[in-house]
This record gives sequence, C-alpha cells and structure tokens, in this order.
Amino acid sequence: VHHPCKGAQDIFKNTAGFPVFQESLMRFFVECCGMRYSQADTFRRAMAKKKKDLMASLEDTFKEGFVRVSKVSKKEADDYWQSLLAFCSYGFNKAHAYAYSIMAYKTAWLEYYYPAEYLAASMDSKQNDKDEILRLCLIAKNRNIKILPPSISHSAKSFTATKDGNIYYGLEAIKGIGLAAEKIIQYRESRKNFILEDFILGMEKKSLNARVIKNLIRAGAFDEIIPRKKIFYNVDKILEY
Repeated sequence: VHHPCKGAQDIFKNTAGFPVFQESLMRFFVECCGMRYSQADTFRRAMAKKKKDLMASLEDTFKEGFVRVSKVSKKEADDYWQSLLAFCSYGFNKAHAYAYSIMAYKTAWLEYYYPAEYLAASMDSKQNDKDEILRLCLIAKNRNIKILPPSISHSAKSFTATKDGNIYYGLEAIKGIGLAAEKIIQYRESRKNFILEDFILGMEKKSLNARVIKNLIRAGAFDEIIPRKKIFYNVDKILEY
C-alpha cells in the first residue's frame, strides 16, 4: 500500500500498510497531522460511529495538518482523506479485534468438533426468534443432525444435544410454556415412573393449566406416551377430575 509520507508507512507497517486499528489511526493523526490526542480521539469516535456530519466538519483540519506536518501535496491529502473514509466500514479498536478473533477461533473449534452441542446452544440463545431457529434447523439438517420433537420424558428446558449427536427441542421454547418448563422437569425428576394422569393432576395448576398442556400436546411432547388426538380431547376432563 502506497503512503505519501514515511510516517504513515511506519505506523501501518504491522497491518500490511492498511489502517486496521483505531489506535494506529490516532497515532497517525498525532504524528503525521500534528493533532492533539483529544483531537485524534474525536476523529476516531467520528469514524467508529460513522458520524458523517462530524467527519465532514473535521476534513479541513485533517488536510491542513497533513500538508503542514508531513509535507504532502494538497492532492495527496485529498486522496488520503478519501481512503480513510473507507476505514469507517471496518475499523476496530485493537482490544475488540483481538477479543473477537479469539472468540471466532474458539466458536469455530466448538462448531467443528461438537456440532450438535454448538447448534443446541445457538438455538437456545435464539429461542424467541422463530426465523433464526428455522435457519439453525436447516443447518442441522444439512449436517445430518436430527432435531427431535420436544419430549415430556426427555427434553430439558433448553435445546440439548443427545449422546448420538442429535438435538432435543427445549420445553421452554414451546409457545406459552415459559417458566412452566422448570416445574415440569422438577416434577418429572421427582418420580421413578412417569404416569400421565399423575403428572397432570400432580402439577400445580398455576404452572400446568389447560392452555399449557394443550400447547405441549400440539408440540408433540406427549406423542411417545399417548396419541395426540386422544389426550387433546380429554385434557379438560382430566383437569376436572
């Protein structure tokens, strides 16, 4: 990358000549344009926040300082200003850049070696976003990972990976279940044998009312125990019992 002054070449040499980090750009403003650090920070904030009006108000200050301190021509200062505007679309401060790169490396490693667990965690973090859940389900399908329907006997609150590399749909992600999911799991784990009638009658009514039960039925949570139609039309009778 060509720079019109040696100072800029030295400042940006560690990033292949490109102004990648905000800290490097601040140093450039101070050393090559004669600005104070407070002025350089104003430039940095304007670029980082993409504040076009503020950037426009600083243009003359930059060009005058660059010409005066670095002995470049007015055309070179004009051209360099235009190139710096592109920095607004990708510039990071160094701390964020390093942190994001480490996070990207770790998440890529997890996704490669533990794909079901990674997708389950991703789904759990987006359980209120139906479009994102659908997108993640399609990714799972393309990787031959099955999304198992919610199970009253096996599902946890959150999306969970199974030992054979598939994913159980989380109870909490079913519409209208919410906090009842935790109560359901607590009750289930307190019993050796899961008996449907005992479960419905034994749960606190404020946690497991007809609406919650019917939403569980519609989601297929009881399918492994009893046919969906059979239980759906008998919920009210069981609750009245």
